[in-house]
Order: sequence, then structure tokens, then C-alpha cells
Amino acid sequence: MNSFGGEEQQYEVLVQPGRLVAYNVSITQVTEALRKNNLNVGGAYLERGGEQQFIRGVGLIETVKDIETIVVAASDGTPVYV
Repeated sequence: MNSFGGEEQQYEVLVQPGRLVAYNVSITQVTEALRKNNLNVGGAYLERGGEQQFIRGVGLIETVKDIETIVVAASDGTPVYV
């Protein structure tokens, strides 16, 4: 028997519409930046000695600081972060 999983950590990003307008950034841009910076990749398994060892890649974002450093766009050459 192989078990796979565990608790799933989730983060919520609350946008401030006024700031989106001020920096000319859309909610779609924010969503896309978060998606690109937190890709999940498919998994597989290796069989060794009658056992299976699972391999998977789970999202890259691990902390709030990781989210805060994602660049959504640039305004006059200055990065606009989540």
C-alpha cells in the first residue's frame, strides 16, 4: 500500500483595487503572476525492491515573503510586487 498526501497549506491574496488602478495592473495580471510563480508539476514513482517511492513537485511558494517578492508588472521601470 502506498499513501500520498498530507495537509495542504493555502494562502489568500487580498488585492486593493485602488492600488491596482494606481499602478495600472489588472487582477488577471496578479492571478497570472501568482500562477506562474507557484507551478505544481506532475509526479511519478520509482520501483525499488518491491516498494514504490513517489516523486512530485509541489508549489514553489512556501511563505508569505515568497508571495510578497513576486513581480506583477513594472511601473516606470520600478517593479510592482504582489
